[in-house]
Amino acid sequence: MQVLWVDPSSTSPFQLKFSGNTIDVSDRTVAGLQTAFDPFGIKVIGTDGSPWEIRTAEVLMVEAIPSNALFLFHLATVPEWVVVGDYAKYSDLGGPRSLPPNHCPSQYGGELLPETLIGKTAAEVDNSQTLESTFRVVRAVSEVECLGFFDSLNAYDTGLISLGPCHWILGLKSNAAIAAGELGAFLSFLKNKSEASFEKVIGQFGVQIIDRWDEAPGNGAKLFNKSLRTYTTWLQLQTETGFAPLPKTWREASWFKTWHWFYRFAMAGRTQFADGATAPKTNSLLENYRLAMWDMARIRLRNILTAEWPKINGETLIYEGEENAAGPKGPRTARIGDVFTSELATALLLRWHINVPGTLLKNGKASKHLITILRQVDSGAITGLMARIDTDDAQATLTRQLIDYVKSNAGPLTSSPAAKNNLIKTLEEIQNWPGEETARQK
Repeated sequence: MQVLWVDPSSTSPFQLKFSGNTIDVSDRTVAGLQTAFDPFGIKVIGTDGSPWEIRTAEVLMVEAIPSNALFLFHLATVPEWVVVGDYAKYSDLGGPRSLPPNHCPSQYGGELLPETLIGKTAAEVDNSQTLESTFRVVRAVSEVECLGFFDSLNAYDTGLISLGPCHWILGLKSNAAIAAGELGAFLSFLKNKSEASFEKVIGQFGVQIIDRWDEAPGNGAKLFNKSLRTYTTWLQLQTETGFAPLPKTWREASWFKTWHWFYRFAMAGRTQFADGATAPKTNSLLENYRLAMWDMARIRLRNILTAEWPKINGETLIYEGEENAAGPKGPRTARIGDVFTSELATALLLRWHINVPGTLLKNGKASKHLITILRQVDSGAITGLMARIDTDDAQATLTRQLIDYVKSNAGPLTSSPAAKNNLIKTLEEIQNWPGEETARQK
């Protein structure tokens, strides 16, 4: 599609030529223009006295225009109209959002599937028990985070803009200030994985990351919060003299809540730009953007499952089993992944950590909430507890107890009923996944 933009202050006549037809443009009102273009099925967009556009799939040529046309006209080729999202209110805030299926049509290829998230076919994933199990956990949690779509974004609330299977937020609003979120850390990871992909997604627009993932001592250590076991960093913007940190104020940072940035991130999450089997595909640099989300989600799982249990009643919980997702062969101090071993339990922990990490972990170890859940399932001696908890029945009880505890008055977020109810609701949705409505590509 081509777009012709014309300055409304210009009164000089000009001609448009296309497909052997010539239109003389002298009446600059929308009604006059539309009358001239109606026979050719061309739509004029705008209002009198403001810039207007002519949008058509025809090849346009502008002729008989003034010598200063460079300042009056802009003719460019753009993709066909694509669905991006709508506007949503959130208390006294608001902004863009995109919800499947209306804003994330299946033909855009934005659903989190083995091919798009991992770069492997479903058959290849099925042939690997570890890969299949991890994918099921991440995919289940993505249902309540990004509704299962790379191009399902949120830019209407206090998180500035959020996206991905862990719905990393750029920053969190606190009055007029902003605290750095996890999206910057993901972008830092992406830059370390593929600098060319980072440039394609965000760098080419004059945005860089303050803390590099590979900055000494490496592996994201500069960005790592040891207590929460999360990663955060902030952005810097290009100036006339180099790069400077984006001010951590709502006034400045809310630039990333605009449709401009929403569109860029949404399109980066799609495997093709428009409708139809012959629609142009996104290039491999954007593919790396999606594949990096798989890596970053697995890093988060690792950080949860490898967190150790603190002493319980003064005693150390010891794991004596074989190597597993939580760590090497025992004996060693038990870790969260030694106790919570099922896919469902792991998915519930992942969602909890994404939502309120400080209530799941404290000082880098299992919080009092997890200790309470464990002791409600098994209140016996610490010695031998690991063996008793490692049964199918005990694991099922542990998972049920986790949800019941979150619902209880002793659970997290008791002082914030709305936030608590949201956590409960999403945990129950994960517990019931997959449901009939999960397959959104219809």
